[in-house]
Amino acid sequence: MLAASGRDLLTKTIRNDIPAIIITLATAGLLTIGGAVLGTVEQDWSMMTWPIMFKLVLAAVFLLSGYQFVVFAVRLADISYIAPFRYVGLLWATLLGMVIFAAYPGINVLVGGLIIVAAGLYSFHRERKKGLAPLAETGQPVASEGGGPIVKAEVQMLKDKK
Repeated sequence: MLAASGRDLLTKTIRNDIPAIIITLATAGLLTIGGAVLGTVEQDWSMMTWPIMFKLVLAAVFLLSGYQFVVFAVRLADISYIAPFRYVGLLWATLLGMVIFAAYPGINVLVGGLIIVAAGLYSFHRERKKGLAPLAETGQPVASEGGGPIVKAEVQMLKDKK
């Protein structure tokens, strides 16, 4: 979740003229490199079977399309408005893991998921109680309109050089 949140915040700072597919492929590439590095820890490697290879390719297709839609969402709305939809992702990940991979979550996963959902629901309740609307409903400009703070600082630096 920390890496996904960081990716979303960084995506917000990228200019709109950079195609979403470039951001998606860069994210997937970094994830692949991270997986390769972490894979060196595994001592018991074995050859993948065709059914496992098929599941891996299918997972990659879904992952890339998911990244693509997240980039679109982050560019169109404020992150505080998008964050609650991550809870649906937790549910789907758990259900698909049980159905496709027969991987049932342990107690630590269930407790962690409940803490994340409870914190989000509390935050949502607190905002509604105070009468605060999510930024996506306030009409305030978002970072992707003209670039985020990094892009704006870069533009200012170029203006200062002239």
